Amino acid sequence: MNREQCRLDDCETWLYMLVELTKGTLPWRNMKDIREIGDAKRGVRMSELGLKQLFGGCPREYIDVLRVIDGAKFFDEPDYAKMYNLLRQGMRSTNARMEEEKKKKEKGEGSAKAPKKEKNEEDKQAAEAKKQAILDQQEEDKKNKDKKKDDKKDDKKEDKKDEKKEDKK
Repeated sequence: MNREQCRLDDCETWLYMLVELTKGTLPWRNMKDIREIGDAKRGVRMSELGLKQLFGGCPREYIDVLRVIDGAKFFDEPDYAKMYNLLRQGMRSTNARMEEEKKKKEKGEGSAKAPKKEKNEEDKQAAEAKKQAILDQQEEDKKNKDKKKDDKKDDKKEDKKDEKKEDKK
């Protein structure tokens, strides 16, 4: 079952990696047959039990990230900012903190206005992540375009060589 891959497939793979890092395993970890793995991946989306098998022990926001991925179409740009914000929510809901935040709290830095400042920082980080993703995609698109140009040039050179061979005959 070969099909063209897209950025959403990369996001889905990334989410599976995140789940494995969070809980230590995936339901299809010991499966060898590619079709069986594909069936298992599709199966987790089909029922509440399947979602529990995959995301049990993970922040519930991971399910929302999967829904964001599944809700997009093949050529859509993934909503990186939304996924990022869902992960931040997941961190808050599980009382997880980034190292920087832990250090500030340990030092006693921050004030009553810290949550608003933190929110602004989150928005800036989400915007920066989205901007970087766009720049990365533009760079990749440019490389692909340049490669296509090079391929066309190579094809033209081959055609000219073939024409010269034909002329010599």
